[in-house]
Amino acid sequence: MLRELLFVTNILFVYGVENGVCPWGLEAVLPKSNSSKTAKKIANCRWKEWDEVHLSVQMLDGTFFESVNNVTTPHNRSEPGLCAVVLFYSPTCPFSIQAAPYFNALPMVFPQISFYAIDGSSSNAANLLYQFVIPALPSIIVFHKNWPFYYYNHTEYSIESFTKFIAFATKLPPLYPISSAEVKNEGPVPTQLAIKPDYCLLLAWTFTLTVLTVYAGKSSSCQKLMDSIKNIWREVEIQHQHVD
Repeated sequence: MLRELLFVTNILFVYGVENGVCPWGLEAVLPKSNSSKTAKKIANCRWKEWDEVHLSVQMLDGTFFESVNNVTTPHNRSEPGLCAVVLFYSPTCPFSIQAAPYFNALPMVFPQISFYAIDGSSSNAANLLYQFVIPALPSIIVFHKNWPFYYYNHTEYSIESFTKFIAFATKLPPLYPISSAEVKNEGPVPTQLAIKPDYCLLLAWTFTLTVLTVYAGKSSSCQKLMDSIKNIWREVEIQHQHVD
């Protein structure tokens, strides 16, 4: 109870600061860089209103997410706009399960940002994987005004690495930093590996074996082997007839 009270008090204090200025300064959590190339990768993210805050990850359907993300309109990162972080995961992927508990904890760390999760292995998410050039799952993307602009490109899955990544990409501070030891192994993103048949993998193996069988049957070595088997079979039949 004390932890939740301190959390709400901290959030109310920060949201109550005039113009949304972080009381301890962004330099405490953001790496310093004077590179113009790095600056171009950072969007102008604004804070959500208090009544828009969700302290849990929102699970979305791939079709719905595609309908609300109109990436055909012009986009300017320098203009202030809402930022969101989206996790594309698969319940049958061990790496997705490894990242899930830490991603589930992020809305508590960054309540001023929206967090969403989409099952990338579902059929209605296939177009999103192609649209956002997602080669593997899990993938974490930061969106600015519904435009993807920053990808998590690390193999480490921890609350500390996620916090640094989001703080750097959005220039928004973690309001309630926590450690990996405080992260609970709970949803809404699945934290237990789902055991179910992978029909896509089964289809891929079936297709591969069929192609190999067809091409092997046309090879000269295979033809010689088949001829040898036929000759041996004929000799066995002839010997059997002589015995009779």
